[in-house]
Amino acid sequence: MGTEAAPATHPLRRSLAACTGDGATYAYMVGSGETYFAAFVLALGASDEAGGLVSSVPLLAGATLQLAAPALARRVGSPRRWVMICASIQALSFLPLVIGAALGSIPLFLVFASISLYWAAALGAGPTWSTWVASTFPSRIRARYFALRNRLCQLLQLAGIVVAGLVLAWFEQGRGGPQGTPSAGAASVVLPGFAIVLAVAALSRLGSTLFLRIQDDAPGMARDHDHVSVHSMLRRLLAGRELRLLVYLLVAQITVQTSAPFFNPYMLRSLELTKSEYLLMVATLFASKSLTLPLHGMLARRLGARRLLVLSGFGIVLLSAAWVISPSLWFLVPLQAVNGAIWGAWELAAFLMMLETIPDRERTGVLTVFNLLNCVAMVAGSLIGALLLRVLDSGRDAYLTLFVVSSALRLMSLPSLLALGRERRPPSAAVTVAAEEAAGWSAPGSQGRAALPALSGPADEDSRR
Repeated sequence: MGTEAAPATHPLRRSLAACTGDGATYAYMVGSGETYFAAFVLALGASDEAGGLVSSVPLLAGATLQLAAPALARRVGSPRRWVMICASIQALSFLPLVIGAALGSIPLFLVFASISLYWAAALGAGPTWSTWVASTFPSRIRARYFALRNRLCQLLQLAGIVVAGLVLAWFEQGRGGPQGTPSAGAASVVLPGFAIVLAVAALSRLGSTLFLRIQDDAPGMARDHDHVSVHSMLRRLLAGRELRLLVYLLVAQITVQTSAPFFNPYMLRSLELTKSEYLLMVATLFASKSLTLPLHGMLARRLGARRLLVLSGFGIVLLSAAWVISPSLWFLVPLQAVNGAIWGAWELAAFLMMLETIPDRERTGVLTVFNLLNCVAMVAGSLIGALLLRVLDSGRDAYLTLFVVSSALRLMSLPSLLALGRERRPPSAAVTVAAEEAAGWSAPGSQGRAALPALSGPADEDSRR
């Protein structure tokens, strides 16, 4: 009997191992590449407004393409082939950035176009990848497998953040120049460092395509999800009787994004943090979100996702304004730890609430359209922030004013948040399983971009393809 079982289990084990390798290489790319997009734009000498907008505007291209991705994937006929195409495009999107960094100059429109292509491929692969792994990996092993896989992915993403930060810090100190002497300007010194870290990120993504190729395909995936149009989604949101969670999330997104994209320019330009100090801020935020995830899972089980969302929703109102208290790293690093903990709770609670409130049959369609609306909200908020920053003249006082204004605007989200808290529904089995998975240190995987791009501010990674 043992010899008969071996051939059946071997393909599954091979696919599981390949999926782990794909996640690890993808996570390293996110840490080494995506995390430093805003810093790269600033190193090119772009304005503070451009450094903020690069974190939000290119998402629109990805969210728009995502609407056509299911049809394109069906035409390709193979989920594995479609995801590999998207992965290859994502890797190639780094090429203009690498060349521009190596040459010391690249037009800003080309930077935005390349990052837009990056997000188009990332979001375009997400729904197909999620359905693919769900159809090939038995449900009985998913929770444990993805908990272990996600732990490895988080470590690899953190490794990418740290290694890239150290490389950039080394070049910033001038040691990358000939015979260890600084170059003429800070940008000219650090740009070769960006060429290296972005090239490594691209190679890491190309490496993930090799792991994708090894996994078993699922050309006959079931398509039992209801189609949801943008028009019908907007009508339901405006009616206000259903999808109240999504209304709150969109309002929160707009108000948070008035300041969130501009923490990077504030740290690098106004506070003039070195790359080492910037790395410390990024790593602290990431580590805090990861380390507090088990606690958030436990709270979600005991309090319920709604109460956790309400508590963390009140917390995010004050986070932006807290940056005005002190510019010292002795204050900002602990603030980053608190920032990561609160946003980690908020993102988990929002995810669990989506499982609880959106019917299974239409979840894919609803979230596909919501991704587009969410990105529109992000861009709208960031444009408001950029306009305010330009009017206020982009100095340190302008940033601090913007952070306070953002906290004030976040108060607008509280009525819809409190309305959610008054609803009473028993948690579904999916919510219970997801909360238990989170308590076991599971986070959203590096594959399958979450419907909620991270809102927490400086150099956060949102999460996944």
